[in-house]
Amino acid sequence: MRSTTERTDMRTMSRWGSVVLAAAAALLIAACGSSSSSSSSGGTGGAAKSGGTVTILEAAGGVDSLDPGYWYYQTDYADLYRTTQRSLYSFTSSGTLPTPDLATALPTASDGGKTLTIHIKPGIHYSAPLQNQTVVAADFKYALERCFLAQVGNGYIFTYFP
Repeated sequence: MRSTTERTDMRTMSRWGSVVLAAAAALLIAACGSSSSSSSSGGTGGAAKSGGTVTILEAAGGVDSLDPGYWYYQTDYADLYRTTQRSLYSFTSSGTLPTPDLATALPTASDGGKTLTIHIKPGIHYSAPLQNQTVVAADFKYALERCFLAQVGNGYIFTYFP
């Protein structure tokens, strides 16, 4: 467990990191826009524009870490995870049905429900500077197992995986 001083220092660093991360996310979102003036998406949000400001309300008092294996607070997930990372599954616009994102389909259960098998979509790569590295199942296994390490300090992991 980290000392109070380490956590305070980490919060200060994390706040600056979250500002940098939010700015990078804003640039990434702006870069995803089309230079074409016509749109076939049928959206009603109007034309996208480059630049601007992203304001994030930090209701829980800030982001404790930029390490997703350590995240605890909802704002860590809402502010950082949803804007910087993809997951195996997401939810439909109604918010009630899981839908595959990096997975090819919903998991299949075996061994009386004790084993879930999830297949990863082929050809998925990390973002820069690892853009030439393909995402594989072992990466998900490592990330999950890492959450259990004492050095990571993820206090909630045993709530989800007893």
